[in-house]
Amino acid sequence: MVADTLTSIENWFKEPTADNERPKLLSKLALIEFCGWLEEWMDETVRKVNQCTLNDAEWVEEYIIGKTHGFHYSKHFRPMLCGVLGEHSIRGIEGDFEKSHHGDLELICSNLGTLWRLRCNLAHAYLAAHKQAQINIYAPSWTKNQFRLLSGRLDNFRICILDSI
Repeated sequence: MVADTLTSIENWFKEPTADNERPKLLSKLALIEFCGWLEEWMDETVRKVNQCTLNDAEWVEEYIIGKTHGFHYSKHFRPMLCGVLGEHSIRGIEGDFEKSHHGDLELICSNLGTLWRLRCNLAHAYLAAHKQAQINIYAPSWTKNQFRLLSGRLDNFRICILDSI
């Protein structure tokens, strides 16, 4: 599970090192690992929705999951859900989730947006570029905390989606 991977990266990060590059690489790795987990979590959610509705795994893999590369809520995850369930259903699910978990959808959207921006900054620059562009690189403990903050909310949202269909 990604929590174990993030803990391992955090432990490596805490080990003494002779250079400044290793902590930066481990920080970057922690964020990319977490973001990969987010994409897989979303893909798996869409697969579960498909099993309960369309039940056309081949089509969903090719036209929904296969054409989506990211984990931003409004740019990636919501359009995938809409592709399987439709706009009307998604609005109803979001409303139900807001009623039962007030403020959590806004937090999910905000956190995913922040993580998406950070991931893009790190993925499209090499370490020397960070000195020039003043890009923030957060320690693995920060990424691990983002996982802690998001994972439960995401699981609650998945339950709400599946309960609604």
